[in-house]
Amino acid sequence: MFPSDVWESLHRATCLPARDVLAQLGAAQLKQALAAGLLECPAPGWYALPRVRPTLALAKARRAVLSHQSAAEHHGLDLITRPGAVHLTVPRGRNQRDKDVVLHRTSDRLDLRAGVTDVLETVLDCARTLPFAEALVVADSALRDRRITGEELQRAADRLTGRGARMARRVARWASALSGSAMETLVRAAMIEGRVTGWVEQHLIEAGGVRHRTDFAFPARRVVVEAEGYAFHAGVREFANDCARYNRLVAAGWTVVRVTWRDLDDPERLCALLRTVLRRRPRPQVLTL
Repeated sequence: MFPSDVWESLHRATCLPARDVLAQLGAAQLKQALAAGLLECPAPGWYALPRVRPTLALAKARRAVLSHQSAAEHHGLDLITRPGAVHLTVPRGRNQRDKDVVLHRTSDRLDLRAGVTDVLETVLDCARTLPFAEALVVADSALRDRRITGEELQRAADRLTGRGARMARRVARWASALSGSAMETLVRAAMIEGRVTGWVEQHLIEAGGVRHRTDFAFPARRVVVEAEGYAFHAGVREFANDCARYNRLVAAGWTVVRVTWRDLDDPERLCALLRTVLRRRPRPQVLTL
């Protein structure tokens, strides 16, 4: 075991340069610690404790902060696609290139001690750079988990200037804490992008003596849209409950459109079907794409 003062220094700093570690450990002890798994090397010439997240340790080593998708992943926010490279933000003007690292530059002050952008800044970064649907998933996740409020997001987005500011304000405008999952957010994003209007989130419907909370409803046309994630409908009991639920809605005069992950591969087709259903005279039935 290496000396306790080394452990305390690494615990406080997350990651230390080789010169600082070697000042307290000899080269032989450092080699032994690495071989025993007591230390890790997240970047050449830098060392960290093994339980430290490697992306955070890398940010510390590069005197940068985790940002964008990497920060969203660090904070546990929903992402449609996990980042293939680590996203770091560094001060503007620094000439730095790293393999497998996406560098962003800013004139704003960075919290190098934390090593990661806070949740609000992370949501805004994603909103400025990701496609609308993916950015909305990140924002909804932060709102749903009460990590930020809609008012905070809107105010911060309104203050933005420069590249991506308009995109961020659009995400802030449509972000919702009512979204129950990333899939529901993607369905909503498809309807927003496809200009399908008249829907209400988490609409309560009384049917067969039971109150049903629907993902989306078009009350004026008596149409319900349900996002069917496999994880929530995998068992026999869940399947039977869903069938009974949809039957009650149909019996009460509602048309039910069920959307799967595969349907979201073609949002335009989904919106075309919804427009077709909404144009018709209301008739109770269940539709599966």
